[in-house]
Amino acid sequence: MAAFLLACSQVFDPDIWWHLRGGQWILQNHRAPDLDPFIFGSADRVWIDLSWLFQVLMAFLYDHGGIPALVLACAAVGTAAVAIAASVRSRRWFIPLALIFWIPAFVLMSSRFRPRPEVFTLLYLAAFLAVFYRAPGRPALLWTLPVLQVLWVNTHSLFILGPVVMAFYVIDKAIESILLR
Repeated sequence: MAAFLLACSQVFDPDIWWHLRGGQWILQNHRAPDLDPFIFGSADRVWIDLSWLFQVLMAFLYDHGGIPALVLACAAVGTAAVAIAASVRSRRWFIPLALIFWIPAFVLMSSRFRPRPEVFTLLYLAAFLAVFYRAPGRPALLWTLPVLQVLWVNTHSLFILGPVVMAFYVIDKAIESILLR
């Protein structure tokens, strides 16, 4: 609840207007642009919009609820990221102590819960970590990772963190299997 409340604040980042216009353009044209339609200097250069899914979602929310809808949606996504990340813990941990250790990360993360594509990166990263944490007992969860990765690739340019986290997980499991022989 605190994460949600910390994320509910005024929108000061002017990039949201570019993202909104991009989402509106995609909804009007039924495709992602292959040239940047908004910047004069690059209007004739091939361009890949790496945040098109975020932009479409934000444009839809803006059309149906204005800025408050954007703030509330991103606060909800950020809160979900915190909840998922906080769930990745041993059941033996003393919960009040775990919460105390989470406070600094939680406060720092909440400043990134603004209407920006990286709020989804926090969610996807938390989901990846949660899946890897639970994978030894529930290996079928690993099948959710390709779906998460496809969403991530189309939402924010930091999607490369998914394969990086996966590589570290594989390296960890390889080292663990070598050491446990």
